[in-house]
Amino acid sequence: MNKSILVISAFLLISFSAIAQNEFFIGSWKFEKIPDHVGMDDQKRAMGTKMFGEMNLSFDEKNYSLTMMGMTDEGTWQSLDGNIYELTSSAGTTQEVAINKLSDDHIIFIMRKGEIQMKRSGVNSTASETIEVALDDFIIGGQWVYDKVPDDKELSKKEQDMATGLFEKTTLSFISKEKYATTNGKMSDKGTWKILDENALELTSSSGMKQKLGIKKLSDSQIIITFNETIDIVMKKNGK
Repeated sequence: MNKSILVISAFLLISFSAIAQNEFFIGSWKFEKIPDHVGMDDQKRAMGTKMFGEMNLSFDEKNYSLTMMGMTDEGTWQSLDGNIYELTSSAGTTQEVAINKLSDDHIIFIMRKGEIQMKRSGVNSTASETIEVALDDFIIGGQWVYDKVPDDKELSKKEQDMATGLFEKTTLSFISKEKYATTNGKMSDKGTWKILDENALELTSSSGMKQKLGIKKLSDSQIIITFNETIDIVMKKNGK
């Protein structure tokens, strides 16, 4: 095989890899919501939803079109690094944006004006897809640590002290959409997790043991975890 064939083959391989890497957002997208992990009160979230509610975005292999607040911007795009892309409008202005893939039909589009969760046009999210995206938004990343027994639990002082003794050194980290790690004092474990329904997860430890956890969101920095369908504790995101 001569050098020219090798050069052409390498060029085709690199070009194909670039297309394959970027093709996840090729197509048309529309506003779904402000991501749950974006910290803002209900009033600001409602204002953001009103501002971006009619937003539409489309990409082909080199061009983009963005419609927002009654205005349309068109131009070309190019990949810069990782999930960072440069949009160059037909007027010659440029801006850097980030595009994060949540699933084949959901992305988070990050620009100067803020973060927008978008869904592929023509796709009606099923209940399980909606649950997965909503949970992923706020539990993945960071570490959750023991905070307290829920205020609505009528426990004696002895029962509260027992729960605190059992869980006060507990941490739980959802590292990715599939992996978790947990510690309790000097003990630690890791494994995989999956969503069972809107209120429950299943953890599978490194030894293969399965455990069902109830989960309820109190805020972007607090959740209630139910262990073995009997014990409730409030956990907070570390550093919050």
